[in-house]
Amino acid sequence: MASQSTEKNSMRTKYIAFRTASAAAAEAERAKQYLKAAQFWRKAYQLAPTPDEDWCFARADRCFKAAIDTGAIKVRKSRQLDFKDFWEKGNE
Repeated sequence: MASQSTEKNSMRTKYIAFRTASAAAAEAERAKQYLKAAQFWRKAYQLAPTPDEDWCFARADRCFKAAIDTGAIKVRKSRQLDFKDFWEKGNE
C-alpha cells in the first residue's frame, strides 16, 4: 500500500514539473524568446504524459526553427541535423 502511495506521489510530482515546464515554454514563446522556449519544451517532453509528448516535440521543433530565423541560433550543418543535436545532446 505504501509503495502505491509513493508511486502516485512520484507521478503527481512529475506531472507538476511537466505543467511548470510547459507553462514556462508557452510564456517564453509568447515573449518571442524562441531558444528558451525550445529548451523548456524539450524539458516538458521528457516529463510529459504519453498523449502530450507529440505536442511538446512539435512545439520544440517550431521554436528551434524560429530561433534560427530570428538569429538566436546559427545554423552549423542543417536545420534538421542541428535540431537532432539539440534534442539528443541538449546543445544550445
